[in-house]
Amino acid sequence: MEPDNLTPLPAATTSAGSVPDLQAQYDGLRQLVNSLLVIMLIVSGTLLIFLYWEVRNTNRELEAGASLVYQYQHGAGPVQDKFVKELQEYGRTHADFAPILKKYNIPPAPASTTGASPGLMPNKK
Repeated sequence: MEPDNLTPLPAATTSAGSVPDLQAQYDGLRQLVNSLLVIMLIVSGTLLIFLYWEVRNTNRELEAGASLVYQYQHGAGPVQDKFVKELQEYGRTHADFAPILKKYNIPPAPASTTGASPGLMPNKK
């Protein structure tokens, strides 16, 4: 069913303006979209550089941490050796600390030989 009274659409001139006005608006929108695309490209490039920098720094920190963990797990490193020696010395002077050393399989410190007897010291003249 079609309506009885059909009215034709107006010609190329509309209330919004003439064809040159529409072309100018179209060109303005096109320039705006192109500007937004360039801005998005710059922002995404900057974000990419920032994320790359963060990943690189994080990987460096992970490598440093991994080497520390490896040294700790395998008993290598002067810091751990010094710490164990200090624990052994503390356990030697404090008897109540000995069960803790035994729990972690740290042998007691050998007796200190820093105080040599006077008879063994060389004569200085």
